[in-house]
Amino acid sequence: MKKPILVVLLFFVFIFLGNFLKVNSASTISLGNQKVIYTLPYPGMLPDHPLFFIKTIRDNVQEFLTRDLLKKADFYLLLSDKYISMADQLTRKGKHQLAVSTAEKAEKYAQNITPIITSSKKQGSLATDDFIRKIQNSNIKHREMIEGMMKELPQGSLESITQVLEINKEVGQKVGLTE
Repeated sequence: MKKPILVVLLFFVFIFLGNFLKVNSASTISLGNQKVIYTLPYPGMLPDHPLFFIKTIRDNVQEFLTRDLLKKADFYLLLSDKYISMADQLTRKGKHQLAVSTAEKAEKYAQNITPIITSSKKQGSLATDDFIRKIQNSNIKHREMIEGMMKELPQGSLESITQVLEINKEVGQKVGLTE
């Protein structure tokens, strides 16, 4: 009787512990004369995995339990970065439709960040300059990855990925990047 309980407990410990163990991949982004280094988190399980729904449930629970607005914005940034990294890996695996929808989810998470920062500001809690810079660098990295995906995807997917790029540009404008 104790073994099944222990197995279930260990299962949930590993799921929630996965959030704290991160493997990163760094890349350098050229922004005019400046060099910007932005590190994407390791995405972990990809959406094509049969147990991916467990990861989604964990993320939804964590999102619900996060009440501090700035922490929620940081969580959305993390999810956004993980999803764009997943989209890149799915593109390399040749799963183009899934890659495009995953990139779209990444940009939708990024879209959620600026309204939360605005609400936080109204409540008297300001985002730090470092956090704003991190969001801007993330947006630049996302754009670079989406443009890279555009080169890999077949003609039929270009319209969808172009819409994702438009969402990215819209987010970039909201966080102070101008085109």
